[in-house]
Amino acid sequence: MIRFNYPRINNRLLQTAPMVVLLFLTSVINGCSGPEDPTITVWGKVTLDNVPVRHGDIEFAGKQNQGLRRGAMIENGDYRTAPFQGLLPGDYVVRIFSVPNQDVKESDPDVLPGDEELGPEQTRDQIPPEYNMRSKVTVSVTAEGPNEFNFDIKSKK
Repeated sequence: MIRFNYPRINNRLLQTAPMVVLLFLTSVINGCSGPEDPTITVWGKVTLDNVPVRHGDIEFAGKQNQGLRRGAMIENGDYRTAPFQGLLPGDYVVRIFSVPNQDVKESDPDVLPGDEELGPEQTRDQIPPEYNMRSKVTVSVTAEGPNEFNFDIKSKK
C-alpha cells in the first residue's frame, strides 16, 4: 500500500481561510475608492423681515409629495444639506419652520427640560403658512448648479 505524506493543516487556518477569501473578494468587487455622493448639496440663507432666522428647519420635498425629501437646520440664517443627504436634480417644494424663543436661555435648575410651560406665542411658528404648511415655493435643483437658494420672508405684522 502506498502512503502519501500530506502536511498537516492547522485547523485554525481552515477556519479563517474562508473569511480571508471573503474579505479579499469584497474589497476587489467594491474597488479601492470610497463611494461617490450622487446627491447635490443645497445651501443658502433664510431671513424674516430682513433679519436672519436664528434657529429653524428647511425641508425640500419632491413635487406632488413624490420622490426625495430632505432637510437641513437653519442656524443664524444659514442652512446647508449634509454630505450624502443632498438632493437629486429636480423640482422641490420648500417648507421653512422656525418657532420663536428656541434660543438657549438660562432656566430654573429645578425645572427639567420640556417641563416649562410654553404659551401659544412661544410655540406658534413665526414663519407664515405660505412658506411651510401651505407652501407653494419651489426650487429647481440642477446638476450644473449653483444650488444656492435664499429666502427673504415677510411676516404679516
